[in-house]
Amino acid sequence: MLGFFKRKRCKQCGEELKMFTNVDYCTLYCSFKFNYPNGIDNPWMADELSHDTYCALSDILYEIHKRIPTKLEIANSYMILPEYLLNEADEWGWDTEVRDKCYVYLKGEIEDE
Repeated sequence: MLGFFKRKRCKQCGEELKMFTNVDYCTLYCSFKFNYPNGIDNPWMADELSHDTYCALSDILYEIHKRIPTKLEIANSYMILPEYLLNEADEWGWDTEVRDKCYVYLKGEIEDE
C-alpha cells in the first residue's frame, strides 16, 4: 500500500531517482553501463550522446588515432571514461581542462590494449 511513496533507484548505481518516475537510470552513463557491460556493439548508440560530448570525443580520438573515428569507437570511448570525468564535463563543459584529462585517460587506455 505504501509502495506508491517508495522512491525508485537507478538499476546501475542505486542512486535515488528523485525527479522522474518513468526512468530506470540516473544518467545516460548508468544506462549504457547496465545494458552494455562489455562495451557497446551498436554504433548508433553514439547518437544518444549530446552534441558537445560527441564532438569532443571525436576530436580526442582523432588526435590519438590520426584518423576519423567511427561511431562505435566514440560510443565505447564514452563507456571507458570514468564517471568523475563525465561529471566534470557536465559541470565545466568539454572545452576546459576536462578535455585534456579525457585525452590523457583515453590515450593511456588505448595504449594499454
